[in-house]
Amino acid sequence: RFASAQADHNEINDELYPFLRTRLKLPDGATGSEIADSLPAKDGELSELIREHAKTAFTPRANSTDLKSLSSYLAKISFLFLLCLQSLQGSTLEEANKAFENSRFNEAIAIYDKLIEENPGHTSLHFNLAQAYLSADDTGRARASCHTALLLDPLDAETRALMDEIRNRQGQPALPGTSLIALRPDQWVMVATALWILAFTYLGIRHFRALPKWPALAVITLAALLALAAAWRQQNAYSDDQYMVLVDDLPREPTAGTPDWNYSPFRAGQIVKVGETTGTHAKIASAESSFWLPLEHLQQVW
Repeated sequence: RFASAQADHNEINDELYPFLRTRLKLPDGATGSEIADSLPAKDGELSELIREHAKTAFTPRANSTDLKSLSSYLAKISFLFLLCLQSLQGSTLEEANKAFENSRFNEAIAIYDKLIEENPGHTSLHFNLAQAYLSADDTGRARASCHTALLLDPLDAETRALMDEIRNRQGQPALPGTSLIALRPDQWVMVATALWILAFTYLGIRHFRALPKWPALAVITLAALLALAAAWRQQNAYSDDQYMVLVDDLPREPTAGTPDWNYSPFRAGQIVKVGETTGTHAKIASAESSFWLPLEHLQQVW
């Protein structure tokens, strides 16, 4: 109702004011003027509108603002309220970073997790979460979070360096050098599209100049191979059924809760594809066999 400018004075008093009192840590009885005085300087326009509302709310009905003016006023205050809300929510990232800087790693992890639920495609959030897990000595979850960050930005040097540090702590070799094969599927498609455009442009030029046809055919073939590689990578590295094993020596369980040590156990960092989950276990199915693994030792990586 605020966003559509349909809120009346009572709704602003009963909903907007309590919200701002809580966010600004004011007592329950704080007036509109006190709320306006407590808002940061960057919200000066909102402060003025709140003061205007306080005056309007206590003006006799005979002198009240006409409906058109009131509607315009409510639209303005609603818009500024939403901007203020967005600003207040954005401070959560600052709180997470501050918690990390003050070595309150579990608190930082909880906040980063919440932010990732709201913005799963932000590489920096997964990177920060990986750093927090690593600082808390949870290398398994640190690696899983860093793996997701690398899927989002495969060529980022800082993320690759963090992954090398995590793998080193786990006693595993560093990542191979940066290469084009690490591109995301959508980036592969962009490269393939550029090559197709180049090839067909070349074919167009052949109508005016005597040029061999084979270079265009070679580029078109290369573009097709890149498109196929993008589809393969999307299927094998970017599907939402991928989970990473978080601990070493994790045994298969033919029946959930019953480990079978006749098979080689999984190592931390291995990727498995989950077919179904229960409250405590995930089922991994392959052409050869199917078995269960405890969910507490797995983390989804895409």
